[in-house]
Parts: sequence; structure tokens; C-alpha cells
Amino acid sequence: MKIKHRYTRFGFSGYLLMIGLFVSAFILIYIADIIIIELKQKNVLTQFENQNYYLIDKQEDIDDEMTKEILKQIIIASQSTNCNVCFDNTVNDISNQLEQFEIELMINMNEYPEMITQTGEKISFPLKSTQNPIIVGKSMLKYCEDNILMVNEIPTEVSYVLNDEYSSGIDYSMYMFWNNCNDDMKEKLLENMVERMQSKFLRIKLYSNSSIDDDYQLILDSLKDYPVVLEKEENIKQANYHLDATNKLLNMIFLPVCILFSLYTCFCISFLWLSQRKKEISIRKAYGFSNLQIFKMLIVDILFLSIPSVIIAVISNIVFRFIMNDRMIFDSLSLAKFGIICVGMILEVILCAFYLFQRLNKLILTEEIKS
Repeated sequence: MKIKHRYTRFGFSGYLLMIGLFVSAFILIYIADIIIIELKQKNVLTQFENQNYYLIDKQEDIDDEMTKEILKQIIIASQSTNCNVCFDNTVNDISNQLEQFEIELMINMNEYPEMITQTGEKISFPLKSTQNPIIVGKSMLKYCEDNILMVNEIPTEVSYVLNDEYSSGIDYSMYMFWNNCNDDMKEKLLENMVERMQSKFLRIKLYSNSSIDDDYQLILDSLKDYPVVLEKEENIKQANYHLDATNKLLNMIFLPVCILFSLYTCFCISFLWLSQRKKEISIRKAYGFSNLQIFKMLIVDILFLSIPSVIIAVISNIVFRFIMNDRMIFDSLSLAKFGIICVGMILEVILCAFYLFQRLNKLILTEEIKS
């Protein structure tokens, strides 16, 4: 009953302030989501301590047969490496689309990356299927039918759909595994890589938590009889780089606007709330309450009103995620997200109390008491 009285004693203005705090909490949840997505994306892209990209650069004109022979030689040599090796940017035909899509073709995997599905499960490696399994980002689902994606006109089983780890919410990434492909798919992949290499765009990626120098030298030695070199490339941009860059720019504009709107809303509503308490506070000051005591009282009262607002905002966010079929509500970074929300809400409460305190100092106490 005592707790209920603390929420009801402010009347309509108290409920209105709680609505304003609810809006602020909901915006903070959105901001926390963006921060967590950025942290996850950074973790995904930097899972391994050593990671280098090499462009396969031909030094003279060679025909398609020799190009294919070179690629086969790289694949054979890669099977003996201790690090992970993949063709990072192979392009392939997908479901009769006019444009081609990049697929990361895994050749040799000794240290498997941590990949999380849409349902929050960790993908178990190595994949057991030998019928061209593929792992895709969620944006590729629109090209699938009955869990089958046509790759180079060959039916390909979608083994897993990755959880969205990009701030843009768009993920066209795809991963195939050479050792799980049948002969028809391998031949198609080789044909596309030949064309890619002839255009001087094909590159390989070596990555591991250990040194990759010896593995690089092993592949390089296997190519000593061919007119090609491996040129190290720096600052490789990921497949979703441009989409994420655009989204980050929008966030840089949109998030500050959201924060300012949230603060402005709270300031306006809290001033109405304060107007209902001016006489009470003036009497408290007349009875000897110090400025610090008044300031603390404002913080405690606003913080108390913010508790149900935050709880309702969190529940609303969870319900919204379930409606949108997003099952990754609780994960390893949920505690960090909760911390961001709490810290942000406490700071907003303090700013709101400080704003009210500044307005309160302008009151003429004697007039407020007489009124």
C-alpha cells in the first residue's frame, strides 16, 4: 500500500512523467541494440588473431586450362596447411538472378569460426552433408524455396541461417565448403573461379590464431612453376560494408535526434510534474531543507517513477522481437545491454532532476507559500 501511494500521490502529472520515462527507456533500448550489434559485428570480423588476404595475380596471359590447373594446385596445397584457407570472393549464379553473388568457399578448416544461427544455436562443425550444404545470411532467404537455394543451377541445401550481426539488418553472406561439395558443384565453382581469376579479382584468405607464415610459404611454393604471384591486400571491405556504412551514417544522425527528443520530452513533462509540487517543495525549503536535500529528493522520486517505465519498455521490446520472429533476445551480451540501459536511464534521471532544480531556484518562495 505504501509503494502504491508513492506512485499515486503525484496524480495525473506523475503518470504523464512515467509515460515520458517509458519513451526514453524505449529509445535507450534501441540505442543499446545498436551498440550491441556493433560489438557483435566487431567480434565476428576479428575472431582470429592472424588474417591475411592475397590476390592471385597472373604475371602473363594464360589460358583457362592453365588457370584451372593453378586453382587445383592451390586447393591441393591448402589441404596441407595448419591454418584456415578459403577463396574469399568467388562469384556464383543464384536462383536465376541477373546479378552474381559472392560466396566464401572454405577449402581447409582447422579452426572453425563461431557462427550463431537465427535461433541462437551455435553451428556445429564440420558439416556432415555431402550434398552441397550452404550457410547463408538472412537476406538470402528470399531466394530460397523449401530450404533449397539454386547455386549455379544446382540445388543446394541451406543448412543454417545466420543470426543478423550487421547494423544494417541486411546480410547476403554465404559460406560453402569444398569438401562437402559434389563433383558437379566443384566443376561449376572452378569454372566461375577461372573467370574471376582471369579478371584479376580472385583472392584467397588465410586465417588462424597461430602464425600463418609457414602456410603462406607452402602455398607459394606450390605455385613456383606457374606465372602467378600472391599479392597481399590491405583494408579489405566486407560484403556488407557499404550497407553498414550507410546505416552507421544514418545512426549518427538519427540517434542524437532520438536522444534529444527523449530529453526534451522528459524535461517538458517533468516541468508539469514539478508545477504540481512547487508549493510542497517551497514549504520543505522554508522548514530548512537544503538545496542538496531537495536535489536528492527529486532524483529519488524520478528514479522511483522510472522503474515501472523501464520494466514496461523492456517487456514491450521482448514482445516486439517475438512478433518479428527474433529469438536472439538473451545472449552473452544481454548483461552489457542491460547495463547500457540502466546507466543511460540513471544519467537521464540526473539530468532531468538537475533541470528541475535549476527551474526551482527561480521560484519566489514566499509567493508560493501564500498561494
